[in-house]
Amino acid sequence: MSVIGQASLVMSIAIESQSLMCQHSNLTGTIPSQLGNLSSLQSLNLSCNRLSGSIPSAIFTIYTLKYVSFRENQLSGAFPSFIFNKSSLQHLDFNRNTLSGEIPANICSSLPFLEILSLSKNMFHGGIPSALSKCTYLQILSLSYNDFLGAIPKDIGNLTKLMGLHLSHNRLQGESNHGV
Repeated sequence: MSVIGQASLVMSIAIESQSLMCQHSNLTGTIPSQLGNLSSLQSLNLSCNRLSGSIPSAIFTIYTLKYVSFRENQLSGAFPSFIFNKSSLQHLDFNRNTLSGEIPANICSSLPFLEILSLSKNMFHGGIPSALSKCTYLQILSLSYNDFLGAIPKDIGNLTKLMGLHLSHNRLQGESNHGV
């Protein structure tokens, strides 16, 4: 079933729901911007489908949204800057897509409660921003299998809640043991 047909069905069922979980649903096409109309949505999981195109900004107008997973799709484009309007986000999983560009340096000032940032197996490049050390709630940072280069920021070792740090298969240099 296409995303549009599926979205119409889901929208009529989930208009008051706090969670929309459509992982492993064989969805194709683009992510419908109408999902942004689910005003009480807290969790959105569209992982492990065949969704393509860019991530619609309308999704990140949902005030209550805390959890987003678009893992294992075919999404493309740059890191969505409109995510920075969502200070409530705690979990962001874009693993295994073809997203590209750099991680914005101001990610933590815009997403202060971020606990999980999972961007592995994409096409991100540039340096890993040292400002990630300001994500004081960060527990999982997964950036492996991209094209990051340069030094691993030493300040990442100051993240006291960090339990998982995945940086392999990049072009990083320097020491990797900074107290993590």
